[in-house]
Amino acid sequence: MIKNFILFFYILLISPYAFSITNNDIITKNSLSCPRCNIIIISLTGLRNKNMNIYGYGRNTTPNINHFFNDSYIFTNAFAPASFTFTDSISLFYSISPQIHKSFNRYSYKWLDKTLKNYPSFPEILARDGYKTAAFVSDEDYFYNQGVGRTFQYYFDRSLYPDFGITFKPFTYSVGTSQLVPIVNKWLNIHKKEKFLLFMQAYDMHCPYSPLDKFANLYPGPHSKKIPFTSECLMTLKDVIKNKKKDKILLQTLSAFMDSRKVDYYLDRNDQKYLESRYDAELNQTDSNLKALFETIKELKLDKNTIIILLSEHGDNLGENGFYMKMSPTAKGNLQRNNLGFPLIVKTPSLNGKHKQDQIIQTIDLAPTLLEMVGLKPDLKMQGKSFMDIVGTKKEINDYAYSFSIVFDFLKLGLQVKTMNKLESLIGKDWKLDHSIQIEISKMRPIKEEYFLYNLNNDPNESMDLSLKNKKKLKEMQQILSIKRIYYSTTNHLNKP
Repeated sequence: MIKNFILFFYILLISPYAFSITNNDIITKNSLSCPRCNIIIISLTGLRNKNMNIYGYGRNTTPNINHFFNDSYIFTNAFAPASFTFTDSISLFYSISPQIHKSFNRYSYKWLDKTLKNYPSFPEILARDGYKTAAFVSDEDYFYNQGVGRTFQYYFDRSLYPDFGITFKPFTYSVGTSQLVPIVNKWLNIHKKEKFLLFMQAYDMHCPYSPLDKFANLYPGPHSKKIPFTSECLMTLKDVIKNKKKDKILLQTLSAFMDSRKVDYYLDRNDQKYLESRYDAELNQTDSNLKALFETIKELKLDKNTIIILLSEHGDNLGENGFYMKMSPTAKGNLQRNNLGFPLIVKTPSLNGKHKQDQIIQTIDLAPTLLEMVGLKPDLKMQGKSFMDIVGTKKEINDYAYSFSIVFDFLKLGLQVKTMNKLESLIGKDWKLDHSIQIEISKMRPIKEEYFLYNLNNDPNESMDLSLKNKKKLKEMQQILSIKRIYYSTTNHLNKP
């Protein structure tokens, strides 16, 4: 016992941001319960927990987040239903799978309007209980007419940008925390005595990674001067392509793709490291921008009566197995855990210390959990499950996380495509199954089907496909996938898997 205490004390000394280990008897459902509390959700779209030192990353990328969320639950196995912001935002606020809402691009809102009329969102449920609801978004996938805008009483999007001196340029992802935090702080000062839900979504962590001023000089390293690391979105369009020597990876730019131009950049290992360092520098800058928000919350004493969530709709690829960003329509390029996984940090007034939680959590679980935390009942049509009862235990609410998306195989933006891919993923603690069906659009017939099986204990990087070597496990996982597909295609909750 004494040896264990000495070891624990030593770990704290050498790792200032290490998770504190707390007796599970102390961490209970009560630490999440916060009746009639306010809710603040901060989404940094494209944020990877892998690059946050609050999750154990070596670089000190998030000092302000570390400090503010010192008393929090830190979930390490949170997964999105798709790798697309628009799709995930619907699942986040309505707690329904893409199998139901079928929203895979921001232009499907006409179909979406008809579907969502049958499902109440958790902001609507809060509003009926007297909550004031407001959202401040960086647009693109959050435009009022294209998704969740109508579910909030006040919605700050591109229609209001000119009044605040904000310039909106499509596909630049340039609106972020530097513009939104001051506006959010003013709103908090006005509504501090009311019961509220506030959602802020920022695109700082979406490519291109453009750290400014002092942050531009962080994490320097050798790199090619000809590659536009900070002004362009560099991405894998489909499959990983290398040069003849296999020592460089081919990436292309979003702007060239949109303009139907072919612009190739070959990145060597130093270039790849430098691109990730630009991501880290941007994260450090974003963390610095958030400091003013954190200070306002404390000055107004909102941390005493507010549940505060930090998350992202999804993660992103930064070179894992050769893939960058999430443009690839393939299972290998789109379904990696780096892409589907996201950081989830939950801070409540009654919690002390950092507490690591490794249960599998899905995006759709957030809405019912938050409603239960403030003392309200989730709607019966919500597919997610509250995770209030499992904190501080080894219990699970999900044996697997399920994802589903439809990705069009664009040759270039705006052209009618010939094929699309139906992508599914089943993510467990030990095993992962990816499934892809390529469909010829003109005849709506499948032309290629693939499965990829990974043993996550032996292969956490998902680089060794075992689908041909372990047929027994493949069949088992295929059966589970079929069950999940059926379950997430309906809102009948009589028999939850």
